[in-house]
Amino acid sequence: MIHPFNAAYYSEKNRAQISSLAVSDLDTAEHLWGGPDNTRAFRNVLVGAPDRRGETWQAWITMGDIEYSDDALFYVLHHTQRLGKKSIDRWAVYAALDVNEQSLFIHEDVLPEGVERARQATEACESDMAPIFVGCEESLSKDLRRILKGAVKNSLALLDYKEGPGSRHRVWPVTKPADAQAIQKLFAGAPLFLLDGHHRLAAAKENHRFGMSDGRLLACITSMAESDTLILPLHRAVRYERWTLPDQLHADLVRAGCELSPLDHLKVGEIADYMARHKEDGPFCVVLHSYADMPTLVKLPKVPTQPASLASLSVACLDFGVLAPIADATAIPVPSVDIALEQLAQDQAQVAFFLPPASPREVRAIALAKLKMPRKSTRFVPKPSLGLIARPWTTSG
Repeated sequence: MIHPFNAAYYSEKNRAQISSLAVSDLDTAEHLWGGPDNTRAFRNVLVGAPDRRGETWQAWITMGDIEYSDDALFYVLHHTQRLGKKSIDRWAVYAALDVNEQSLFIHEDVLPEGVERARQATEACESDMAPIFVGCEESLSKDLRRILKGAVKNSLALLDYKEGPGSRHRVWPVTKPADAQAIQKLFAGAPLFLLDGHHRLAAAKENHRFGMSDGRLLACITSMAESDTLILPLHRAVRYERWTLPDQLHADLVRAGCELSPLDHLKVGEIADYMARHKEDGPFCVVLHSYADMPTLVKLPKVPTQPASLASLSVACLDFGVLAPIADATAIPVPSVDIALEQLAQDQAQVAFFLPPASPREVRAIALAKLKMPRKSTRFVPKPSLGLIARPWTTSG
């Protein structure tokens, strides 16, 4: 069940400069911390010492930099962005979810220290500053777009955030009760899937358990259709002294049950395109050694000890079946082929494993089975930008 809520957002005097105040995601906020300061930049309540964040948030409210909505409402997000060769035309809804919502399924474990950092961050401001990112099945995409487009037709956007060339976010309140009811009806009984924000969800549960919140959490909900959300892989750069030479790497992979096929005509710069178009009947990856002349296709053995939905997932087969048994190997998740190649060039790793992305069907199957992928298996992009909508606990519906 999703709920309308009393939102907090930049007051009218700040909306003209919102593109210099909002941030694209938490990673961007961390990157900007310590740079030229703007006292109303949203990064100032996302990173840094918790007490400083809380003081800043309260000062914004006192000075009228932030305002509260009078009514509990849903909010529509329309986000357009070009990502490589693909375009996003996302329609999403901001809503409040119960922290123990049974229809919300997760697919990744959390780290206790990450949960505590997230808990302190929200406790400091007594607000949900960053929404969790939630997906619904592609079958709901058409109706979700129709309802959300209709709810804001001919309405002036409350917030208009332009995140660089070609990326625009607009937000409207849903003011008509019939539209709000249609949104709730669409999601009634529908499974939801947590795409990003596992630590924030776990932190919200802890805050509620300690009696420090109202038991709900801000969520940005969209479909898992490719028009709204792309699933990208996280690759693996590996440090392991035994693999200083390519021959030893290849011998160990064969011993682990892998089938190797040299990719004689594949240039290193073409690996990303190859991974995007290549199909295999089973789990696979491409491996590149820092001293090798060419990449190698690796057909990975399925992991017999894992349930069916994980046993054939490429990242699970690599992490659980090949890398986990090697006690001295350090596998580092990397978000792009270019970064992995850079680490090889700088001798920060001996080997890079390039993985295909998981499909929406695979993510849903694993989540519905209440299983867990290896940590840092997927990236769901683009993430909702931060600084558009927040949800204070004290006034939330």
